[in-house]
Amino acid sequence: MTSGTKLTIIFFKMRLRFKNSRFKKFCLAFAISGIVLAFFTFELWPILRSGPNIKVEFSHFQNVRGGKVAIFQISNRGLKTVALYSANSMSPAYQLATYTGTNWDLTYSPSFTVTEFRFVLGPGAKIPVITFLPPVTNDWVVGVAYSESFFSTLTPNWLWPIESQEKHYGNQMGTSWSEPINRYSKPFNIVNPVTIDTNKITAR
Repeated sequence: MTSGTKLTIIFFKMRLRFKNSRFKKFCLAFAISGIVLAFFTFELWPILRSGPNIKVEFSHFQNVRGGKVAIFQISNRGLKTVALYSANSMSPAYQLATYTGTNWDLTYSPSFTVTEFRFVLGPGAKIPVITFLPPVTNDWVVGVAYSESFFSTLTPNWLWPIESQEKHYGNQMGTSWSEPINRYSKPFNIVNPVTIDTNKITAR
């Protein structure tokens, strides 16, 4: 039997099998699955490969009830959704480092006793962060920790408490820092004035 004859027989058998409704459904399901997989691979691959791009930018100083604060804006300029945590619903938690002349000191960085809120920022999302002014005249920077974990942005609070989430992802979080500012920094006013009472912000 020649190779051409063998190919003809194989092709004939394939035609007979394809006429079988079960085999036809299998081929159709396989083709659709391949198309869907290719589509999601094409759409999600750039997101999976890209890293987070979280920007912390100074907006302005503002006098509010309880004192003077510095308002920053956090913007997600990347392709991944990220999660931020806080002890209150007014503003994400932040870190503050002052310049000592030789290094950056976290002495005036606030610490939150309990984490109760999660802010989820999708690509292009922005949110203001309210920060206290340190009692110094030299420069300082503000940093915001974020989690880019898929589960940290989608897990329901009732299924996994926020405080437990924050503790779990704490060692895996990235931190984005602002440019240095001081008490005489020029305002950029990229955030509208906020109405807050600093006495209601749970920090120590």
